[in-house]
Amino acid sequence: MEKLLTRLLLLISILGVCSSRILAAVPDARSISAGVAMELMFDEHRTAKPKSRALLQRKTFLDLLKVSKERLQLAFVIDGTDSMGTDIRSVLDSLEPTVESLRRHKDGAENVSFSAVVYRDSEAPSGPVRCPLGRQFTDNVQTLRDALSGIETETGRPYFPELVDLGIMEAIQGLAWEEAADTSRWILVFGDAPPYKEGYRNEQQNAQRHYSNEQLVASATAKEIVISFVLCHSGFTKQLNVNDQLVRTYEMALPRTQAFMQAVSTATGGVLWDLTEPDLREDLAQAITRTPVRYQRIEGITPDDVIEVRSVAARDDLDVRPDARLRIAVLPPLPLEQMTFDSENPAVQVGAELRERLRDIPRVEVVNAHLVAATMTQLRRSGTARDQWIPRLARDLQVDYVLWGNYDRSGDAVQLQSVFYRRVDGPGQADAIRLADATETMRPGAGSGEGSLVPVVANRLLRNTAAELRRSGADENTISVFSRIDEDEDLADEIAAPVSSNVRARRELLAGMDLLEQAMAYPKGSLKATELLERAVLKLGAAAMLDAKNPLIHAMLANCHFNLARTDQSEDHSQKSLESLKTAYELRNNASSDAVRLEIEADYALLVERDVAEAISIYEMMLLEPDRPLQLRRALRAHWMLAGIYCGDWDVPSSFVDPDKAREHILQVLAHWGDSPEATFYKDAFEWEENEGMQKHYVPLENSDTLHLASDR
Repeated sequence: MEKLLTRLLLLISILGVCSSRILAAVPDARSISAGVAMELMFDEHRTAKPKSRALLQRKTFLDLLKVSKERLQLAFVIDGTDSMGTDIRSVLDSLEPTVESLRRHKDGAENVSFSAVVYRDSEAPSGPVRCPLGRQFTDNVQTLRDALSGIETETGRPYFPELVDLGIMEAIQGLAWEEAADTSRWILVFGDAPPYKEGYRNEQQNAQRHYSNEQLVASATAKEIVISFVLCHSGFTKQLNVNDQLVRTYEMALPRTQAFMQAVSTATGGVLWDLTEPDLREDLAQAITRTPVRYQRIEGITPDDVIEVRSVAARDDLDVRPDARLRIAVLPPLPLEQMTFDSENPAVQVGAELRERLRDIPRVEVVNAHLVAATMTQLRRSGTARDQWIPRLARDLQVDYVLWGNYDRSGDAVQLQSVFYRRVDGPGQADAIRLADATETMRPGAGSGEGSLVPVVANRLLRNTAAELRRSGADENTISVFSRIDEDEDLADEIAAPVSSNVRARRELLAGMDLLEQAMAYPKGSLKATELLERAVLKLGAAAMLDAKNPLIHAMLANCHFNLARTDQSEDHSQKSLESLKTAYELRNNASSDAVRLEIEADYALLVERDVAEAISIYEMMLLEPDRPLQLRRALRAHWMLAGIYCGDWDVPSSFVDPDKAREHILQVLAHWGDSPEATFYKDAFEWEENEGMQKHYVPLENSDTLHLASDR
């Protein structure tokens, strides 16, 4: 009887109080609907806050997908009584994005099919149970929508409990489930009331419990059916001051509803999302406001494909081949016992500038600072003898050289010593070889001061190392890399140019660059990445005030703001990113190298001018560089940007989308920069297995909407 009074809620929902689309604009955590939950449960890119308990629940739904089979049958079992009107409408609102997510996870519409069962109570005019699609499953979303659209809410008489047990058993026994070994079978129940108590029977009211929990579980288990639940929050009537008696009835029955849903979902390997939990509702209210991510399908990539790309590089004598490149790890020039990776430390800033110098050298690959710090920290905690830290670091990171030294700012002079250690492998060879070193002292007023100390030492160190390698009979590839400065005047000028001629700006810039590099090693949206990016913005902003005409600073600021905008969908960060990029472009001729200038011009063409053809041309030029060997850092960035463009990211017109070309550039990243953040992004998207390769085929296009935030402003 009490459920009849909730028809007022249906009128309110028609006026638009509680659909998921309206929630997307003005989320209200108190009235989160079943449709919002359904849309987000399979969406790995619109997630809850990491600290929330609700995130663990949502990950469980995604984990169900990860362990599910190639094909999926999903039956919606829906409470069709009056109090569910709002939730049924919201499920219809969210049907398309939910189906799209499942199809993506299962790689195609033909691999996912749906059916539906509607249950009520014994006095419902349409009867206690109905199957809108009959016994069949369909992979046609419009057919499913038409079937669900035909659900009309009816009375839940005679009592608040409903025949959910009858609805679930009808789905288990009455639907045409496939028996194929490659098919997972799921039931997803939406309801707000418990079944009658086990053994309950009232012939006068025609009310009874038909199936026990044990019977439901046994029947589902026999067919390998997983049952999950969304406990809908009919209690939102309380805030609307509608039928306080119904609210009290709902709340009194809630523990029984929770216990039933938890027992059946746990026993069948399913999940319960309890929308009565404030934390979960709050997380969903925030997540639904985030713009859904689009995807591009990429044809399969296997480990053999990666090996083939490497083989071609070796056969054609390309600069990206492993034996042509040098892999270097840079430690801050500090005593090992005092080793820190704090960006505020002057020695850590020196390490950041040394990394920047080395990355300018063709065929040199410098290990990400975060990976070096993590590996070194682990070594120090492992109990490894101190004299083995450098050799172990070299072997654990699989680098050819470790750069380490000492930085002394005591007294009236600043002294920097840098030393290359070559990795030694083989039985009985435990020590890294101290190969070459360079030491320089700067006094206030000498030359350009402390700002030129690092480039001077780096220049001398590289020349010393080249001479040492010639004496030791090293291979020509290695010698040629270190000899490049003697042979290439332009490169020598780049190495000799300070990142900033202003000493104070240099410190802020290097701290900001170090923070940005660390942030890129964390997943997008993580609290740590956001913290590091925000600190980097402060440092780089200070550097820009001190050295306003330095294009590198503004380019780094653009990068930081863009990554922050991707995290929090902030118009402010998006706009600041484009403003910083415009400033960098205006100052591009002040860049210390053609490579920096080209990168700024390419980003400007793509993100500001929206001249995609010009951007492609410049990024491809960064890959060719006919007059000198390849700069690995620029090549990785070019492959990354070209892959995004050909996937359709960056809001490029559809005429530029070419999944085959995108696949080629993705393969290059996976083959030649396998431990980079860029490769990690693709491996995560593809659920990459080292022995099997790609498990999923879709790349998320995360950047287009960030651009819209700025352009729509």
